[in-house]
Amino acid sequence: MDAASASPLRNRIWPFVAIVMLQVLLASGSIYVLSAVRAFVAGESQWSKAQKDAIHRLDHYIVTGDRQSYDRFREALQIPQADQEARELLETPDPDMDKVFDAVVRGGNHPEDAGALVWMLRNFQHHALLEEPLNHWRVGDRYLHDLAVLAEEVRDRHENGNEPDAPSVQRWQRALQDIDAGASPAASDFSEAMGRSSRRIVAWLLWLNGTTALVLVALALWQRRRVRLHRRRSADALAEERARGDATLAAVADPLLRVDAQGRIEAANPAAERLLGRTAPALQGQAVEALLAFAPEAGVPDAEPVTRQWLARLLHGAPFPGADRIHHLYPPAGPPLPVRLGGGPLLRDGVSTGAVLTLHDSRREEQASQQLDWHATHDALTGLLHRQAFIAEMAAVLEQHRAANAAGGLLHLHLDALKAVNEAHGHMAGDELLASAARVLQAEPNTQALPARLGGAEFAVLLPGSRTAVQEAAERLGTALRNMEVPWHTDRLRTTASIGMAYLTADVVTVEEALEAARQACSAVRRQGGDGVGPLITTGKPHSPGPRPA
Repeated sequence: MDAASASPLRNRIWPFVAIVMLQVLLASGSIYVLSAVRAFVAGESQWSKAQKDAIHRLDHYIVTGDRQSYDRFREALQIPQADQEARELLETPDPDMDKVFDAVVRGGNHPEDAGALVWMLRNFQHHALLEEPLNHWRVGDRYLHDLAVLAEEVRDRHENGNEPDAPSVQRWQRALQDIDAGASPAASDFSEAMGRSSRRIVAWLLWLNGTTALVLVALALWQRRRVRLHRRRSADALAEERARGDATLAAVADPLLRVDAQGRIEAANPAAERLLGRTAPALQGQAVEALLAFAPEAGVPDAEPVTRQWLARLLHGAPFPGADRIHHLYPPAGPPLPVRLGGGPLLRDGVSTGAVLTLHDSRREEQASQQLDWHATHDALTGLLHRQAFIAEMAAVLEQHRAANAAGGLLHLHLDALKAVNEAHGHMAGDELLASAARVLQAEPNTQALPARLGGAEFAVLLPGSRTAVQEAAERLGTALRNMEVPWHTDRLRTTASIGMAYLTADVVTVEEALEAARQACSAVRRQGGDGVGPLITTGKPHSPGPRPA
């Protein structure tokens, strides 16, 4: 290609390159900002959880004087204190960034999230997006200070050998309750404010990316118009390129057919030969309409032949209206093949002399689409429905219950040993335990059972049937999980399960009502030491007599 021809090509390409690069930068920046927001929200969760844990541990230490409870209180308190330290360092004129990063990590944040979190705090702490959440956070800091002061007073009394009297214990507990009563609303207000800020950030990013996308579309339309102007010049050189085109046909992986203006085959590449079960010489002169049979979906072929429409449009230089959808080709042998149709006219002096027909094999695209659909609704580790998909399925089932005046059960399962397995053998062992537990749930004899993973060590199973059937299923699953052995190197991993049951009558109002009932039942079993099935809790109004699923 000489310099004269290369220059127009560069002029046509550079706008696309520039806008695509801009879109990439915007997308990368958007992902980074969203990652920072996610890290911020996750950090708040760690802070709030640690604060609650510290109050609980201190309460236990006040009553018992157990040194281990005090040590655990200090461990829990270090998380929100580290977050406070990081934020206060960033508010100084010249913060020591190494100390800031260290404090952020000590605050329970993942090291890979620390960079985004620090960036967001440093650059937006005085912006309206973060100002309100940070103000709530600072309110919580004051209660952390009060909590630490109270803890030191209790520790001094316990460790000096002076057994605290009942009035002192009561005074400490009242002070602890006051701290909890003030810190909890501050944490809740912070979470709500951060939620509002994150939604505003997402809205801004969507607007920015959407505007850029519109610019790209406008540029594409403008460029398409320019391409049409150049197409006439290219048509003159088409005849000279036909010989080269024959060699190109053989190298293309998709089936290609070159036909004349009457729709008779002039040339076919090897992929087309294999598809039609004939050699290229045997195909020459054959009417393409008689060789290709299509259907929009696997089933009865089209009433109006797709091939005729496809060829007629291409021969007249018009785009084929069905090119974007998948057609099912019926080859001489084998099952229907999903293909996308394409091609273009062959012109000489502006007059159509034939067309090139392409059939792109779309089996991989269909498989990829199916995989994407599966991952959108399933937990990647266990293969079960994830929480959101399970909630949607459960909502549909409850609607059916109301319509049919039917009932069923919901089991909430917690793997008691998952935390211990993670600590003793690592998270890969814990993942294997979760996957094995999922297989146990999938093996439930009731084929209508719907298992799901809610997150962490939590699972759920939705069951149709009577109260007895639900109770029997819970006992059966509890026994199966208790007897499950998971080989792990030289060890065997075992677990028990805490199982809560909720019986869902036709009067259950919401999915949340049902899930909360089963969760509370499971929590009651866990508080009693786990490894058991709790009593069956009935949700909604008493179920009126009527037919129930078998």
